[in-house]
Amino acid sequence: MKNRKTFLGQLLAMAAAMLLSACDPVCTEELVVKNMSGHDVVVTRYHTVHPGLWNDWQPIEDSVRTDVATIKDGDETKSIEGRLGVTGRQRIEYAMERLYWQDSVRFEFDDGTTRVFRPDCDTVWGPYAFGSDSYTYEDKPARGLTFRGDILWARLTYTLTQEDYDRAKEIVPSVNRRR
Repeated sequence: MKNRKTFLGQLLAMAAAMLLSACDPVCTEELVVKNMSGHDVVVTRYHTVHPGLWNDWQPIEDSVRTDVATIKDGDETKSIEGRLGVTGRQRIEYAMERLYWQDSVRFEFDDGTTRVFRPDCDTVWGPYAFGSDSYTYEDKPARGLTFRGDILWARLTYTLTQEDYDRAKEIVPSVNRRR
């Protein structure tokens, strides 16, 4: 009887160890856009729905969609993404570029000043310039027993400033201008 209890205890301990080690952690990524430009701004994000499994069965001719948010001066907007796994600076930048900003972004300030950004040509300043001072990154490593040290929460904040507004007022040369 004693051997049976010992065997059952060992079996339960192994099952518990397998469950703890087989589980993936859940991470949270906060994607924040803060407006400190001195002006209200309308942020329009464009994304293309490509044919395939994730297109919500939309026909190709209706494949461009938009998300519009008005951010008052001094306010912020936040998108929270949760998923299995861990996060970090590189992963959250990918999420900000691909899931939040997507194909292109248009900033329209309250006086009509407008600037459009695309990831393939606007990487010095603006929303696709992840190495700029406009971005701040925060994270918290896990303190638990199973995922100790892994990053399970991170926040990436893009801040629009007065300098961004001034840059948006500058004339932008046409990328496709013929000579």
